[in-house]
Amino acid sequence: MKTFATVIVTKGNQSAAQAVTSVDMFRAELKKGLSRYFFSSGYFPTSQYQALVDGGLIHEEELDSTVSTSDTFATLGMTRVSEE
Repeated sequence: MKTFATVIVTKGNQSAAQAVTSVDMFRAELKKGLSRYFFSSGYFPTSQYQALVDGGLIHEEELDSTVSTSDTFATLGMTRVSEE
């Protein structure tokens, strides 16, 4: 079973979140003021999503697949850092 989510983790939890999921996840960067965050969005295996929840690794999340990631970031006052 899979769970749709846009999951945002703090920079300090990035490595732990990647250990639960994959090193290819939580690589896209966000910022809010001086703080840095990383996110992944899509269908997570439910066991991985639950491990993120149980581990207290999630800073913010959006579970509604009809809400765009850009709307989620705007609501939270975060901006995506451009990859060069």
